[in-house]
Amino acid sequence: MSQRTRGRVAATTGFAVAAVSLGMTFAPAALAAPGTATVSATTLAPGAEFTITGTGCLPGTDGENGVAVFLPAVDPQWGDATEADTDGTWTMIQTAPTELGTYEFANFCDSYDAGFDYPNIVITVTKDGKPAGTRSPATATPVDAVRGTAANTPGIGANRATTAASDRIAAPGEKVVRVYRGFQPHEVVRVTLHSTPQNVGTFTADSAGVLTVSFTVPAGTPVGDDHTLVLVGDKGSYFQESFEVVGANDARLAYTGASVTLPLALGAGLLLAGGGLVVATRRRAAGALQA
Repeated sequence: MSQRTRGRVAATTGFAVAAVSLGMTFAPAALAAPGTATVSATTLAPGAEFTITGTGCLPGTDGENGVAVFLPAVDPQWGDATEADTDGTWTMIQTAPTELGTYEFANFCDSYDAGFDYPNIVITVTKDGKPAGTRSPATATPVDAVRGTAANTPGIGANRATTAASDRIAAPGEKVVRVYRGFQPHEVVRVTLHSTPQNVGTFTADSAGVLTVSFTVPAGTPVGDDHTLVLVGDKGSYFQESFEVVGANDARLAYTGASVTLPLALGAGLLLAGGGLVVATRRRAAGALQA
């Protein structure tokens, strides 16, 4: 950039600020800008940099390249300018305001004997640099692969005093509660149900390493006996065990199987007792007739 051009850029910027402050039109009016000005982003975080690129700011008849000017459209307190290339293109890097809000900027081209306004540029400054109402994508809860029982951490197993074998059988929609021992004190354990991996919860062991797992078998879990519960702790513990998902009726029998025998036995006994009563009654009636 020549010394003369540097002076033009500085003078243009200073005059543009004054002109806009006074409500004057600096560049000659034009029905349509012969070029475009685009911004790299319209929603930005406070103080973030953004780039403006433009076209059409061609040299004037004096041979000097055009100058692109950028400044606030309302109550300008500063202005910036850059010399365009000979083909009329230019690039300018700006910094977003640090206060949240929407801002409008004037942008125009000045050359020796002509000039025009680009459409104003509007940017919005938000706390996170995202449009209002935009939600960050949900982070998927990780699921753990089945490593095989050989990978089980020694010492981990179901607490036999509080967990029955039948607690490894449930139907979709039913609640399961299992208690394990052998985890590290206060270890955070993620539980995944396979065969289709589904995270069913994250639980924390107590000071003795006892872990209570409580979850509901997800609806739609395929019925079958090829499921596996995988438990992975944040302190390196690993444990897996088989888990059977059955139909609702089968699950109820599984949960009450230990007590079904007694009602059946009582029922059979009552039937036998009833039969004996009938026989005894008939014998008594026959004896009375003979008498």
